[in-house]
Amino acid sequence: MKQIGKNESETPWPARRDVLGKAGALASALAFFAQSESVAQPRKALNPTSGLDYARLRASLDGRPAYWLSRGVKYALSDFEITPIHGFNMLEGIVYEPQADGSHLFRIFEAPYASDLDTGEVIDVYTNPLTGEAVPIPHINPLSLFYAVDGSGNLTIPADDPRIGKVEFSGFVQPRQSFSTEVLSEERFVTRSPAPPGSSEKPALTELINYTGAASSLSDNGDLFAEARKSIVVFRNGIDGPVASGYPPMLLALYEGLKFLSFDDAVQEAGELQMERTHPGFLERLEKFT
Repeated sequence: MKQIGKNESETPWPARRDVLGKAGALASALAFFAQSESVAQPRKALNPTSGLDYARLRASLDGRPAYWLSRGVKYALSDFEITPIHGFNMLEGIVYEPQADGSHLFRIFEAPYASDLDTGEVIDVYTNPLTGEAVPIPHINPLSLFYAVDGSGNLTIPADDPRIGKVEFSGFVQPRQSFSTEVLSEERFVTRSPAPPGSSEKPALTELINYTGAASSLSDNGDLFAEARKSIVVFRNGIDGPVASGYPPMLLALYEGLKFLSFDDAVQEAGELQMERTHPGFLERLEKFT
């Protein structure tokens, strides 16, 4: 299986100006979407073909880890202004486990870091565009997560997940959309945290994710691993703890992700020194992730 390597990617990283240009068109739609009480349920069930295509795009059907490297930009939103504040990067391992009831379980191990918009180097401080304040950027500890997609396409998290009881969670995967040469699978979810003291507004985080891959490598072909990419839009409304403190109350993030089957290729693209600087030991743990 040909891998998407550093110098041979058929789907290269978007130029920074292309990512910046998307923000204006999406901000108002996301603001509206994030105000809804929950993500509306899909009108159609996620049939077995769509479910397997989503799993094949998201991970690998043979149980081996797949890896995603995502890069993009975070923006501050205020008074109809959209201001880029820093780059966003995420390296992620994911393992797929089919369930006896036909649902799809995914285990994820991921680590993010912030970067300079011009150089791409890791940064520990950014300037809040609303206040001019230099704000330390907390390097979020690597996260180990589980989620499942049931036969109707609903996203669920296990009952023993530490987020249960702390946040409201709602999401789904849409039935696949087929085009002449590509298949697209759309994932949406919203999480809401408890309202902070003195406020009735629950901070919300909304994500819209599109996974795309070549139609020739999906259901009709039956490959266990499909080369894929994803486009992610994240809207955060409200401050919900120390991770978000120092950031403007309304944030937009746009980023693109490439998928790898090879751990070495993913690390080479991510930059080993940068990952070790922000998350010492993460790469060793990620390599053993199964």
